Amino acid sequence: MCGLAGIYGMRISAHSPEKSESHLRAMGEALRHRGPDSEGIWLDPDSLIGLVHRRLSILDLSPLGHQPMASGCGRFMAVYNGEIYNSPELRQALEAEGWAFRGTSDTEVALAAFSAWGIESAVCRMNGMFAFAIWDRSRGELTLVRDRFGQKPLYYGVAEGVLVFGSELSVFRAWPGFPLVVDEMAVEDLLARGWIRTPRSILRDVSKLPPGHIMTIRLDRADSGTVGVRRESLVPRPYWRLNANPSSDWTRASDSEAIDACEELLSEAVELCRLSDVPLGAFLSGGVDSSTIVALMSRQASGPVRTFCVGFEESSEGPYARAIADHLGTEHVEVDLRESDVLGLVEQLPSLYDEPFGDSSQLPTYLISRVAREHVTVVLSGDAGDEVFGGYLRYRRGVQRWDKYVRVPVGLRAYTSPRLRAFGEGLGRRGAGRGSLAGVLDRLSRATFALSGWESEDQAYDRMLSSLPAGWASLASGGHSGSEPDPWRAWASRWPEGVSFQRGMQWSDLHGYLVDDILYKVDRAAMAVSLEGRIPLLDHRVVEFAMGLPERFHVRDGQGKWLLRQVLYRHVPRSLVERPKRGFGVPLDKWLCGELRPWGSSLLAYAETCGGLGLDIPQLRRLWELHQAGHVAAGARLWRVLVLIQWLRAWPDVSLGR
Repeated sequence: MCGLAGIYGMRISAHSPEKSESHLRAMGEALRHRGPDSEGIWLDPDSLIGLVHRRLSILDLSPLGHQPMASGCGRFMAVYNGEIYNSPELRQALEAEGWAFRGTSDTEVALAAFSAWGIESAVCRMNGMFAFAIWDRSRGELTLVRDRFGQKPLYYGVAEGVLVFGSELSVFRAWPGFPLVVDEMAVEDLLARGWIRTPRSILRDVSKLPPGHIMTIRLDRADSGTVGVRRESLVPRPYWRLNANPSSDWTRASDSEAIDACEELLSEAVELCRLSDVPLGAFLSGGVDSSTIVALMSRQASGPVRTFCVGFEESSEGPYARAIADHLGTEHVEVDLRESDVLGLVEQLPSLYDEPFGDSSQLPTYLISRVAREHVTVVLSGDAGDEVFGGYLRYRRGVQRWDKYVRVPVGLRAYTSPRLRAFGEGLGRRGAGRGSLAGVLDRLSRATFALSGWESEDQAYDRMLSSLPAGWASLASGGHSGSEPDPWRAWASRWPEGVSFQRGMQWSDLHGYLVDDILYKVDRAAMAVSLEGRIPLLDHRVVEFAMGLPERFHVRDGQGKWLLRQVLYRHVPRSLVERPKRGFGVPLDKWLCGELRPWGSSLLAYAETCGGLGLDIPQLRRLWELHQAGHVAAGARLWRVLVLIQWLRAWPDVSLGR
C-alpha cells in the first residue's frame, strides 16, 4: 500500500531536470502519509517522464521492494499502489516460463508479467487492488491502470501539455502552474449525494481513471515542434466488465450447492487477503459482512485474530461486535466516538479526505483506522457485502416503487412530474418540519419525485440515490440544467440489457456508490494513518459468482444477503447476528446542535465574508436556524455544505471559476 505520482511531457525549457526532480519530490511529500517507509524518484529528461513513489512496506520489507522499479528485462519502469493477492501463483507461472526473481515483492512479479504477457493481459490475470503507472521504454508510451472496482485511486490531468497524475489531488498543488478550478457539476454531485461521481473530481481539470480501465498515453508532436500531451487524446478503455445477468449454470442450483460454493470462494478470498509480512487484523462491527470475514479468518489463523470496533454513545455497535468476538475468540479492541471527540476530528477533514466528502461516517472510519494502526499494519473489512449480495433495504423498496410507478399511464406521469418537482423544491426551500404535515408531504414528494419524469430504470435509480430534490443542487451558482454531457453516465453507462430492477440497482452501486463513497472513504481513512485496508468481498471471482446467481439467493422472505447469512450461520449462532440492520452513520442532527455548532457557524460566517463561495448563504442560514430550533432535521444536508466550505477554506489557492 503506497502512494504514487508522476509527470509526462514536461518541457525541459520550462523545467530543468533539477527543477522537475524538486517538483516530483514535493508531489511525493504530499503523499508521505500513504507511504512513510521510503521515497523513490526516477526521472528521464530525454523521454520527458518522471515517477515518484512513497512506500508502505507490506510484502518484501527489504530494499528489493523499492520503487520506482525496473523490470528484469529493462523494458518497463513502474510505480504501483496496492496489493496483488495472487502474486505467488503468478510468480510460479512466470518461473515455469523461465523468469527469475531477485526478491519476493509483488511489484517485481507484476513487472515480469508485463514483460511476459503484455500489460493488459497481465492485469487481467491479477487478483487484487491496484493502481499502476507503467513506462514502456521500447514503445515510448505511458500506461495508467486501475483495479476492477476502484479500490485504489488514480487521478490525472493535463496542464500546458504536461500530464500530471497521482494517488490524491494534493499532488496537483505541488506541480507549478496546474489550474486549480472547482468543477460546479462536481459540487452538485456532492450536495445531492454526498460524494463525487467518477470520472469527475472536485477540480475541473482533473479526472479519476474509472475502475476496470486502462489508458495508454503518447506524446503529441506538433508541426511547430512542440511536444506534449493533448487532453482530448486521453481515452480510458475497459479491460474488464461485470456481467450482471444471472448465469444459467446456477438457475437450478440447490441452496446447499450455492452455500458450499460461496463459502469456498470466500474462504479463498480471505486466505489471499491474509498474505502479509506485517501484523494483520480486521474490522468487526457485529454485522453479517464483517462477522463472516472474521469467522473465516479465525478458522484459518493459527492464533486469535485481532479485531477492532467503534461505536457511539447514542447507538453503539459494541455489544454486538463483542458477542461475535467472544464467540470466535478474537483479541478485541473497542472504542467509542464521543461527541466531545468530534470537534478535533472535523478540523482534520480536508487533509484526511483530500476532496470534500459528505458521508459523515468518515469520522468513525478514520477513528477506527487510527486505533487499528496502533496494533496492526493491515486490516480486512466486510465492506461491499450489501452491493455484492443485495443487502440494502433500498433495493427492496426500489423494486416496490418502480413496480407501482410503471403501472401509472405515461400521460399521467407527464402531467404530474413537473408539478411534483416544483412541489418538492418548494418544500425544500422552506425547510419543512419533520413532524409537521408539510414534513410528511415533503418526504412523500421526495419518494415520488425520485421516480417522476423518467422512463428508464437506471435514470430512476440514479434519482433515488439523490437524497435532495434537484432544487438543492442549485445551491451551486451556475447550476447545470442537465443539457451538458454527463461523464459519469459515459463510463457507467446504462444498465446491462435484460437485468431486473433489483440487479440493476446492485450494478449501479458497484459502479457508483461503492467506488466513490465506500471505497473512497476506506482508502483515505486508512491511508491517513498508513494502514492498509483489504476487502475480501471484492475478490472479482466472488463478485462474478454473486452476480451470476438468481435473485432468490440474494433476497428471500423480505431479507437481503440471504446467501451470505447462510455461510455465516455455519460459524456463528444465528441469534448473535439476527437483528435490524444498522448503518455506520453518526448522530449529526444532535451534534450540529451541540459540539459542532460553533464549527458550523464559523464556516457559514467564513462563506459570507468570501462572498458566498457560490452558495445561497441566506437559504443556508435559514436552514441552519430551522435545524437549531428543532423545526427540521437537516443534519445530512448541512453537513455536505459545511464540508465543502471547510475544504474551500483549506484550499485557498482554488478558484471558483467565475
